[in-house]
Amino acid sequence: MIIFCQNDNFQIAIYTGPNVMFRTNELIKDTYKPAIGYQFGVATLIPLKPEKLYIQTSIQFSNYAEKFGGDDLRWGAQHDGMGGFDETLQSGDASILDGQVNNFFLDIPIGVRYYFNQGKWRFFTQPSVDLSYYLTRRTSIKFTLSDLETEVIESISSGGLNDFRTINLAGSLGFGVERNISEKLSIFFQPTATMHLFSTAKNSVTDSKLYAISGRMGINIKM
Repeated sequence: MIIFCQNDNFQIAIYTGPNVMFRTNELIKDTYKPAIGYQFGVATLIPLKPEKLYIQTSIQFSNYAEKFGGDDLRWGAQHDGMGGFDETLQSGDASILDGQVNNFFLDIPIGVRYYFNQGKWRFFTQPSVDLSYYLTRRTSIKFTLSDLETEVIESISSGGLNDFRTINLAGSLGFGVERNISEKLSIFFQPTATMHLFSTAKNSVTDSKLYAISGRMGINIKM
């Protein structure tokens, strides 16, 4: 949801919306799967000439989520005693693992918004360059016993990683449509794609970069 408050000089925006994160590295993509995250923030839009063009600056909180896990864990009861693994041996330990990682960032996007037309329906584009600051991460892990259907063990941990890149740059590009409901009220929808320009880890041999797709729905109020 995005709300704009406008006077003769600028607009103030408050917004939120879901996102889905992906990785560029194939090895990491095999381990971590996309999950739904979210973002919200506050922005200002300063009109320029022509009236279709605005300078846009924001401060934004982003949660990018990813899942991991599987049912092929190998436990002590299934080792054959000779350094190998015998899947025919019965395991009495946890056999299924499900986990989710939530990565939290503070972003400062700076860009422009350009309206292609005027009228009841208005279409626009919004490119920006984002300064992205890594805050922390939260990891949740659940185990399921091989002979039970319910999850019996849960572990939650928080904290950053020492090798995680603290400051990154990202490029974003959004396209949206806005419809006027009245003289002062309009609604709009804006899909946006974002990609980090540098790898998420310092000195990373995998060179894995983060990219995401988000959707924003909003209400525009002219003051």
